[in-house]
Amino acid sequence: LGQRALTLAPSAPSVLEEAAKSAFAADEEDAGREALEELCRLPPVRGQACLTLLIAERDRPGMIAEVVETDPTLTLALAEHLRQRGHDKAVTKVLTWAQDTFPNHLGVHEALVASWIRTPGGLDVLDTLSVDILARSAEESDEDTKRRMQRLGYLVQGRIAERDGRYLEARHLYQEAATLDPTRAVEPLLRAVKVLLRLDDLDRVERVLKQLYRAIEPKDRLSRVSYHRVHSTALMREGHLREAAAELHKAIRLSPKDYTLYERLGSVLAALSDGRGAERAQKQASRLRGEPSP
Repeated sequence: LGQRALTLAPSAPSVLEEAAKSAFAADEEDAGREALEELCRLPPVRGQACLTLLIAERDRPGMIAEVVETDPTLTLALAEHLRQRGHDKAVTKVLTWAQDTFPNHLGVHEALVASWIRTPGGLDVLDTLSVDILARSAEESDEDTKRRMQRLGYLVQGRIAERDGRYLEARHLYQEAATLDPTRAVEPLLRAVKVLLRLDDLDRVERVLKQLYRAIEPKDRLSRVSYHRVHSTALMREGHLREAAAELHKAIRLSPKDYTLYERLGSVLAALSDGRGAERAQKQASRLRGEPSP
């Protein structure tokens, strides 16, 4: 039926999706791969259906590489799809492959930085990449591309300055990175808030948090969780414990399997003398970690 529908309506997204599923279910790999490739090439990329099928069939030898090998946009969509679902190792694997396959693609560099910027072990690799990008930005004639390249370089150099304890320098680099490319301001602003908290500059924290909130896209669940988490920290520093607990509840609604959120909530509730609530939060954290409840 899937093949017959494909014959009658060869370009219909729903038909291509069903044809690919039917072929893979029947172990007709060539037909399934052909339908999947067509599905993923539709303008615009067939979103969730393409990516979900691609991941479902990832164990077939060469499947992902063959479908995305000439399409950096699809590769980046796959990496983001995995990132939003918390598959960090898979994201790193996809982007490392993409760096070799599309060595001069700025979008791949941006995704690599976003993936590795929070990983201490990735900073040395990113340091070399950022120095190269900053050097090439000086010769770039397109102003938009030049700003994107500079933003990447400043973001990485800010992270290295933060690692080395040069917090004021890191804060300036992060905020400059956010200014250079406002459409990609979330990561540098988030890092800037964390540095400002280290510096105990709570007045500036509040201002940058407002910028961060405006920069986050509604569908970017992970960034929203990070915002509520860091906002709760700032509120705790200011002594606003009930508001801090409310921010953590918002984060938990978005990421209910993150045990660290329950641990932090338990600490806040304990500080509010809510012993029962603190105990429930800590039990849930233990359950999510797979440990016996305290």
